[in-house]
Amino acid sequence: MKYISIGAIFFASFSWAKPLYPWEWLEQDAFYHSYQLLLKGHRYSDWVYSLSGPASKNRVISIENKEWQVILSCKPHDCKNKNVSIFYNTKTNEMYALICDGDKTFVGHPSELIQEELFVMRGNK
Repeated sequence: MKYISIGAIFFASFSWAKPLYPWEWLEQDAFYHSYQLLLKGHRYSDWVYSLSGPASKNRVISIENKEWQVILSCKPHDCKNKNVSIFYNTKTNEMYALICDGDKTFVGHPSELIQEELFVMRGNK
């Protein structure tokens, strides 16, 4: 019984260690719940909630002495104007986003440094 429990913990850690597509992140319980909390009280287009648009797998950066998963997605056929940049810390479940769905909106109250980096990640100006 203990062996199964240890294996489950290892599997959960491993799933964050490998790069994932944005929609695969939504299959991770901790990410899913953090993302739902982040979007709570806001209304966006469906593509923002599903993260199912064109995207590449995440990468990891370090800001403010923390490692952040960088997760980028956009609306099909309108990536230049409709996109989302997400920073997610897997240790704390802390999450911030820049959502461009008509207006450019920072969500989660990111620091100025994180705001700048979110802006840079998508190439927004």
